[in-house]
Amino acid sequence: FPVVGVSMEPEIHSGDVIGISPIQDYFGQWEYLNTTRIYLIITPYERMVKYITDPTHPDYIVCSSPNAAPFRVPKTDIIQLFTVRAIARRL
Repeated sequence: FPVVGVSMEPEIHSGDVIGISPIQDYFGQWEYLNTTRIYLIITPYERMVKYITDPTHPDYIVCSSPNAAPFRVPKTDIIQLFTVRAIARRL
């Protein structure tokens, strides 16, 4: 999956390609998400690569990245969730 944007720099750069794997059956088990991992989050409005720093609130998750302020995403907006497994960068 190609990355566009700089919010995850210096860890992931615009133009990098990430390898992802889907997370199955995470709905209702948000507290088990690893807050040290990077996720690809799909909503009806956008696709974003972020850390999930607080998955325990009943209504939303808190997303963060190195170059942007943390923000909330309603859990009802999340269509699909993937773990970022690999990052490929051009030389």
